[in-house]
Amino acid sequence: DEFTSEEAKYVVNLLAEHMPTLRTTIPEMTASSSSCPLSAFISLRLLLLVCPTNHSKEERSALSILKMSFNGYVNIQKKESDIANLLVRDWVHLKTNMQNPKSSPWGASIAHVDYSASKSTGMAGSNSNSSVETMIS
Repeated sequence: DEFTSEEAKYVVNLLAEHMPTLRTTIPEMTASSSSCPLSAFISLRLLLLVCPTNHSKEERSALSILKMSFNGYVNIQKKESDIANLLVRDWVHLKTNMQNPKSSPWGASIAHVDYSASKSTGMAGSNSNSSVETMIS
């Protein structure tokens, strides 16, 4: 399944909020900040803004995987900034594999990952994800 329009809107806003700016310099980047290029944030946001009926088969497959990732990150209570950066990293990986299908390990046979068991590991983020949690309920 792809993102619902509400989920897509939420992720688009989340990406915009945590997108690196042109003023971000390399020394300012830390382990918790984005190491993904601005173009990766932009390309994922634009993909989510495109009408779903205009997505290619590969884009629909990638969005389905990204939705599973999104749900997993929310279930283990990652901070919103981490969710944004992790989704962009996932997108960069998927986009690379879409461009080089011979080396692609993903596709229709992608397995569902259950992150719920990880909740008790103390990896919960410090900020509230209540708006995110309602998106996947």
